[in-house]
Amino acid sequence: MPSEKSERQRVKVVIDTVIFIRALIKPRGYNSEIVRRVNEFELFISEDILKELLDVLYRSSLKKKYDPSGIITISDILNILSEATIITPSQGRYMS
Repeated sequence: MPSEKSERQRVKVVIDTVIFIRALIKPRGYNSEIVRRVNEFELFISEDILKELLDVLYRSSLKKKYDPSGIITISDILNILSEATIITPSQGRYMS
C-alpha cells in the first residue's frame, strides 16, 4: 500500500539561475538549502534559464568565487538539471 506522502503530488517549481549561482557561492545560505532540497519538488526549467545557467556556470569569473569541493558543486547542479522537465513558457499567461 503506498504511503500518504507518496500519493501526494509534489510541488511544482521553477528555480532561476541566480538561486543556483548563489548556492555555489554561499554554500550555507538559503539558496543552497533550496538546491539541496530540490528532490522534494517537481522541477521545471525553461530553455532560456537552462542556456543562461550553463553559460554562467562555465564563466571563469564564477570559478574564482566558489569552492569546487563545497557542499554544492557544478556537477550537483548539472545532475539536478538532468532531472528537470524542460518547459516553454506561454506569453501573456500568469499563474495564480
